[in-house]
Amino acid sequence: MLPKKLITLILVLFMSSTVASELTGFDGFDWGSSRGDVIQVKGSPKYNWGTSAMWSVAGSESVGGYAIENVYFAFKEGCSELKETISEPCYMWGGSYRLMSPTRSLFDELTPKIAGRYGSYTEEITTFPQEDYSTKQFLGNVVATQRIFDLDDGSRITILQEERDRAWSEWKKQKEKGVYSVNVSYQSSEKIASLQQAEKNKSKDF
Repeated sequence: MLPKKLITLILVLFMSSTVASELTGFDGFDWGSSRGDVIQVKGSPKYNWGTSAMWSVAGSESVGGYAIENVYFAFKEGCSELKETISEPCYMWGGSYRLMSPTRSLFDELTPKIAGRYGSYTEEITTFPQEDYSTKQFLGNVVATQRIFDLDDGSRITILQEERDRAWSEWKKQKEKGVYSVNVSYQSSEKIASLQQAEKNKSKDF
C-alpha cells in the first residue's frame, strides 16, 4: 500500500519594518460578505461546490501585477449552493487566486513580495503518491509546497505550488512533469479557528 503523504516543515524568518498584522477580507470584499453580495458585483459563478464558488477570469483580472486564471470564494460551513436567504446568508470567510502561467520562478518571485508585507512564514512540503484508479499501479508523486503566513489576528495567507515529479497518463490524459498550479489563498481568523478545532476533534480519544 502506498503511503498517503510525507510532510516536511521549515520555518523561514523574514525581517520587515512594515508588517501587516491582519486581514479584513478578500478580493475587495470584507469577511462576512454574503454570496449574494459577491454575485451582485462579479456576476454568476462558473461553478458552485457546496460552500465554494469559482469565477473564471482567464487573465482579465490581476493581483499584484500577476494575471489570474480563476478566483475562488469560500463560504461558512452549512452554506448550500442551492439556498441563500436573507435570514440564512452564505457568509464569506476565505478565498484564493489561481494564477496563470504557473512556474517555480513565479512561486519564488511571489514569496518575497508577500513576505515583505506579512513577515515570516513556515514552509510545508507534502508529497502525495498517485496511483491508477483501476490497477492501483503507482504513477508518481504530486509535491505540494505551501508557504504559510500566520498573522497576528489569527488569519492566514498561503502560497501553494503543486508539481508532478514525473509525467504520467491518467484517465486517457497526459500529465506533464513539473509545476502545474500556483495559488494564493486568504483565510479569515474564524475559518482558521474552525479548521484548528476540526483537527483537535479528530485527535480526541474516547
